[in-house]
Amino acid sequence: MYIDMGNLLNEKTVYAHLSEDKKETLIEHTELTKKYLNKILEDKKIKKIIDDLIINLEIKENIKSLINEMFYNAIILHDIGKINPLFQIEKMSNKGLNKEKYKNINSTDHSIISSIIYSIYYIEKILKNYRSNDEKYPLIYFNLLFSYNISRHHSNLENMDEFIDKMSNYYNKILNNKEFLDLLSEDIKNTIVSNEHGYFSQKSYYKIERNSEKIIKENYIENILLTKLNYSLIVSSDYYATYEFFNGEITDIGLIDKKEQIIENYQSTEIYKNIEKYKNNEMNFEKMPINKLRTEMFLESENELKQNIEKDIFYLEAPTGSGKTNTSINLALNLLEVNKMDKIIYVFPFNTLVEQTYEILKEIFGQELDPVVINSLTGYYDKKNEKESEIEYSKSDYDQILLDRIFWHYPFIITTHVNLFQAFFGNSRNAHYSLLHLTNSIIIIDEIQSYKNSLWEDIINYFDKFAKYLNIKFIIMSATLPKLDKMLENKKSHFVDLIKKPDKYFKNPLFKNRVNLNFELLRKEGTSFETLKNHILENTKGKDKILIEFIEKKEAFNFYKYLKKEIKRDIELITSDDNPIERQRIISKAKNKEGFILISTQVIEAGVDIDMDIGYKNIGYLDNEEQFLGRINRSSKKKDAIVYFFKITDPKKIYKNDARTLFNILEYPENIENLKNKNFNDYYKNVFQKIKTTNQKHNENSIESRKNKIKILDFRGISNDMKLIDDEKIQIFLNFDETINGEIISGKEVWEEFKKILEEKTEYSEKKYKLSKIYQKMNYFLKQVNKFIKKESYSEKIGEIYYYPNGEIFFEDGKFSIEKFKDFEKGDFIPENDIL
Repeated sequence: MYIDMGNLLNEKTVYAHLSEDKKETLIEHTELTKKYLNKILEDKKIKKIIDDLIINLEIKENIKSLINEMFYNAIILHDIGKINPLFQIEKMSNKGLNKEKYKNINSTDHSIISSIIYSIYYIEKILKNYRSNDEKYPLIYFNLLFSYNISRHHSNLENMDEFIDKMSNYYNKILNNKEFLDLLSEDIKNTIVSNEHGYFSQKSYYKIERNSEKIIKENYIENILLTKLNYSLIVSSDYYATYEFFNGEITDIGLIDKKEQIIENYQSTEIYKNIEKYKNNEMNFEKMPINKLRTEMFLESENELKQNIEKDIFYLEAPTGSGKTNTSINLALNLLEVNKMDKIIYVFPFNTLVEQTYEILKEIFGQELDPVVINSLTGYYDKKNEKESEIEYSKSDYDQILLDRIFWHYPFIITTHVNLFQAFFGNSRNAHYSLLHLTNSIIIIDEIQSYKNSLWEDIINYFDKFAKYLNIKFIIMSATLPKLDKMLENKKSHFVDLIKKPDKYFKNPLFKNRVNLNFELLRKEGTSFETLKNHILENTKGKDKILIEFIEKKEAFNFYKYLKKEIKRDIELITSDDNPIERQRIISKAKNKEGFILISTQVIEAGVDIDMDIGYKNIGYLDNEEQFLGRINRSSKKKDAIVYFFKITDPKKIYKNDARTLFNILEYPENIENLKNKNFNDYYKNVFQKIKTTNQKHNENSIESRKNKIKILDFRGISNDMKLIDDEKIQIFLNFDETINGEIISGKEVWEEFKKILEEKTEYSEKKYKLSKIYQKMNYFLKQVNKFIKKESYSEKIGEIYYYPNGEIFFEDGKFSIEKFKDFEKGDFIPENDIL
């Protein structure tokens, strides 16, 4: 199947890489590329995925085998353009070539030359053997797609139109400088020089597209998956092969291999043992009825999963505080045991949930399945030695750490939805390094309702196809779970509700009645800070733990300042501006101190493990309200827990493009009953309809517009469309003193260390590792603010980070004040929500 590179070369002493003490020939690099291509195909079971994608293309059967051959040989020939004599002379110090002979060549480019050689090699073959338009044009179409991937293997994927123009220009350069081809065999050289098919033009490409219309219109998901996987295999096989030349063989690509031991570890936990006892004796939780309910949910979902083990997408809908994390671990291990899965990926919308879940999973699995966090706040993980300060690292060590990070070489990953979507939809090389490692994975998605709902219809369509072709099992869970498959035109049978009758749990008094709901503040004409303060004084006791949520950061901060002056109680504020140490201090106090008032933004809603007595919440949308209720009387031990809803900030001001704001409980009072009765299906039915109506509008934000970018393979456009966060934010670094692990750290010292790392002349992998570690420290001093800085009042700017040496002036009552920053900058800022 693979082309023999040696048969295409006239001169065998052509180099691909060189180090200080050795050189690697192009043939040697190609052999290593082939070795790692085969390793990926075998270890990650990719060949079946490729075969299935090609089999499902709406094309003639007799051309599918050649598409398969072209797919793999694009990987083999990705570097053949290194025959460029100027590349050999200037980049490879090839002394066997005379520069004078090649003085007409003015570029060391090799990627685009590789793509042209590859393309012409196969177009010649296609035109000789296939005559009909429905044979030759689809073949040439895929030939150009794979050629494009070759041309971009040292850069990002952009779009095909730009490539066709570039290909045409470079082909003409080759014809005018035939010395380019001196190092190729006579056969391939003559094929390239005599080539007159004229397919390297926009006019020809449009003709090819027209004659491949069925693929583009009907197989657009299969088409883009095939193209992205081809690119992913090119850049991955190339990277692995290059890594071996410089560092040695890669053996471990981070797959789960001790399944029995991992399952045994989990089944030895006290929670699991108690569940097993309940199977034999239902009186086991007689004195703990909430644990009885949690266990029944655990067992029901496990049983339903086992009956549908061959299905792909599983919904776990259960109340807050019902043990979804533990249940999802059990479900994942059941899938791991039966199916040929090799990785577990936990995905959260918020970094707070990442931190919290990491501690839980680390305690359960320990070293047998050490979970690794991949997010912007966590340094690169060294699987050899986590105590990096105690050892000296070599270049090879740094290269290994970087390799593992960019390829997601970890069996158990905890990450954010932003990282997951970057891996699925991103157009960068790094995104495609990790794409391969999503195959054969169990992906657990928590709080999917937090994703941008204008994309819900796209997301479920993609998940449906990803599950089918990439052998991914999705477990989607939430207390307010939108069953996104209801947005599909034809609901697929492979979506499974693991809890057949959620009402059994949602309407059980332990969950449904643990918090009373009160809407009296919404009936009043406008709620002021004074109204809210008086209500708190009149309706709470001094020892009550009270949680008050605002949906705008400014209002939360202002009420915090106001209440501290008005009430002599222990009052704290928590927002996304708080660094991990401050956040942990506040959460610890919320857990342990009576008579404590916590004012917050939306960061408190999802998964933060606190148990408050009384709540006050500015209305948002129904999902928010239910998530907030999960922070009140979480243990179900308090008899008179209550939440009061109010409106100081209009949710439409904060959630401008969110369909759910139309159905808030003030303007859509039917949802008061839905909230009381935990009936989210009727609520989501209305939301889905609104989303579909909006998506069907004929504008650049419509679902058809997004589909069209997929059909024309606008990779940059797809990446931008599928971003889950739209906010334009800038990062500011504030210099102040912070106590970290008992040590006072100066922001200025951290900033100077950051600059020093950037300025050091070190290897790329070492720099990336050190930057990942300093970013952890920088996070204590970084704040994100909306919009733009209007005047140059910062003292330094590195990349998109602005440094303020007098950071302490932006704090008030120990909290970062966005208003002080705005006053200082005189900027025009949009309202600050706190969703992230």
